[in-house]
Amino acid sequence: MTVTYHFVQCLGRGGFGEVYLAHRRTPDGLERKVAVKILRSDLPDPDLAMHRLADEARLLTILDHPAIVAALELTRIDDRVALVTEYIEGTDLSRYCSPKRRLPARVVVSAVAEVASALDCAFNTPSPETGKPMALVHRDIKPENVRISRHGEVKLLDFGIARSHEVGRRAKTTTGNLPFTPGYTAPEAFVALRQEPATDVFALGATAYRLLAGERFYEGVRLADQAALATAPDVFRRYLEARLAALPATQPSVVPLLRACLAYDPAHRPTAAALRERAEALAEVLPGPSLKAWARGQLEAEPRARGGEPRRARSSRPTRPACARSGCRGRRPSAVAVRGAHGGAAAAASRSGGLGAVDPHAVALAGRGGGGARAAGGAVPVGRGGRWAGGAHRGDGADGGGLVPRRAVGGLVSP
Repeated sequence: MTVTYHFVQCLGRGGFGEVYLAHRRTPDGLERKVAVKILRSDLPDPDLAMHRLADEARLLTILDHPAIVAALELTRIDDRVALVTEYIEGTDLSRYCSPKRRLPARVVVSAVAEVASALDCAFNTPSPETGKPMALVHRDIKPENVRISRHGEVKLLDFGIARSHEVGRRAKTTTGNLPFTPGYTAPEAFVALRQEPATDVFALGATAYRLLAGERFYEGVRLADQAALATAPDVFRRYLEARLAALPATQPSVVPLLRACLAYDPAHRPTAAALRERAEALAEVLPGPSLKAWARGQLEAEPRARGGEPRRARSSRPTRPACARSGCRGRRPSAVAVRGAHGGAAAAASRSGGLGAVDPHAVALAGRGGGGARAAGGAVPVGRGGRWAGGAHRGDGADGGGLVPRRAVGGLVSP
């Protein structure tokens, strides 16, 4: 018995794989739209990527929250490991990060409350291994990983580099490297090489700032200089106040909330639970449309995802999606039919994807969770002049995950 996937459209491409809109059809004829994250076939370390995807699926099956996208299946499609999640018809927040497309303050604050609620769930959900709160850190909060549905639902995506000390992981971060997202990184991640729940709160504050201001919190600041700011608390605080002063004058009531989230000291930031309560209370008194009313007015009026009913392939032989073969750039490939295993562990397809065997315990998963379109990228050296030990500086605060070598921190230059 197999589940058939008809690929309709490529939604995005990241460092480890591509995400597609597909139609999932069960043997008894039930069909629904899903998002499918498929690992790339040309990865230099396919086992690491496979383990990371399995770790993401496992974490997400533990979580159960309306603001966390639901995972349906971890399987093999065309001999490539894939995570299948619910498809959220709508848009991610990266669409509203320019000065000409800023969201109403009430909508932004409401979205912050929903994401904070999801982070609170990730922190307090008991670990199935220890029974203690997971204290899960997402480590990749940014506009691209927050999606709003046509009905005003908010969903947090992409737990690919999330970490909890109470839940074991099969994928291991390379020794000396720290995953983070340039432009949304809290000072302690640079200085103390520490990421904790308060680090996610900072990233959520930086996300809210970008949505309200139409530009990044670290706009125009190179990665090396972001790290340098982290070593100088007083300079960072002056920088924060200057950035808050640059916000549109129509949003003064939001400034204290942002100031709290973006505090230099993680101990001075609100917990996710406190942030949810504070944001909910603020959203009640802000003028403008509610989140649901805005979504109905803006998103329901827009065209739905292209593709309509998928075209069946002429052959039932498993076929790699055209977008996966050529590299996804957001275009719609021809809809093709590929087969995955019902319940998870699929037999290998006739063509090898180079991923090796999948541990049945890692793939036989179903439940709640989420996926997304990006994962951490390569090493980003930071240090004096943007260089460290002969490595050229890359990254200017643009979105996308990265890794900062631990050895680089000692060479940072205070502003």
